[in-house]
Amino acid sequence: MPVDLHVKSHTLSCDEVVVKIYAYLDGVLSLETVSLYKDHLDNCPPCRGFVEFEAKLINIIKTKGGTASGESIPESLRDKILKAIQISGNPTS
Repeated sequence: MPVDLHVKSHTLSCDEVVVKIYAYLDGVLSLETVSLYKDHLDNCPPCRGFVEFEAKLINIIKTKGGTASGESIPESLRDKILKAIQISGNPTS
C-alpha cells in the first residue's frame, strides 16, 4: 500500500506552493505568507523537494550564467527566460 506523503490539513495548498514558488524564492512574499509556506514545506516532502530543486536550479543559472564554452547567454534569451519566470509566478498577468 503506497504511503501518502501529504498532510491533509495544509493551510497553504500544494497548488499555491507551486504558483508562489518564485515569489517565495525571490523573498517578496509577506512574512505571514512565508510562515505558511515554510509550514507547508516542513510537512509536505513532495513540495519541499520541488522547492529545493527549483532553488538549486536558480542558483546554477545565477552562478553559471554563461554557456559551456564560457560565452554569455544572449540578452534576448535571458529576457525571454525572465519573462517566462514572471508569467509563471503571476498567473493573472
